[in-house]
Amino acid sequence: MIVAEIGINHMGSEEYAETYIGALLKSKVDAITFQVRESEFYKKKKWQSFYLCDDFYKKIISQISGKKKVGIAISDIKKIDFFESLGVDFYKILSRDLSNKKLIEKILDTSKEVYVSTGVSTITDIKKMLKRSKKRKNQITLIHTQLTHKIDLVNLKMIEVMKKELDRPVGFGNHCQNLNVLYAAVSFQPSDFFVYVKGNKRNFDKHPDEEHAISIYSIDNFIKNILELSQAVGTGVKSDMKNQIKGME
Repeated sequence: MIVAEIGINHMGSEEYAETYIGALLKSKVDAITFQVRESEFYKKKKWQSFYLCDDFYKKIISQISGKKKVGIAISDIKKIDFFESLGVDFYKILSRDLSNKKLIEKILDTSKEVYVSTGVSTITDIKKMLKRSKKRKNQITLIHTQLTHKIDLVNLKMIEVMKKELDRPVGFGNHCQNLNVLYAAVSFQPSDFFVYVKGNKRNFDKHPDEEHAISIYSIDNFIKNILELSQAVGTGVKSDMKNQIKGME
């Protein structure tokens, strides 16, 4: 699954958020996510204007449902019942909430797919979370990501390590400025790709996820390349085959 993460790149503007939805519904992404933070987050001066009201979520989730999957990256435990009433398809747990037992339990109680970002966590931290959720861990897919823009810290090999040590599907979430990292990740066969998207800034200074986001108007090109490159991974079996290149003997 290729997930377009609007996150909070909507800048708190309903009109701008609708621009994202319009473009992404025409794209080849499989799913779209918004990020809903805890109420204290929106009380901070920097983020006060980033709040979207419940009526807006009702409207846009209705628009998306049946066309793309809808996911919510949620930190506000009080909002889970509301989003359940809207029929969202899956939830994402931000890496900062990996140790938030009540939040994770409440989300698992929905019986929906749960994607857990592991950006600020160690293998030990992740094992503890999975142990607490042992009876329902089959709902959980992990996301390997690093909360840094530096390419030398992306550590794609962790996708393989996490699959082996944690016995769970592992997706990849990109925060690197070099977007070609997404293509490099293909060889490690992540279960899903979580990719931040951005629109044209116009009246806005800078998106919160500006540096590592892909334009909503070029996302299809990235998807095309990811799907084509996935075919090159192969089976790992070297078998006898006839030369298929004309002129070569």
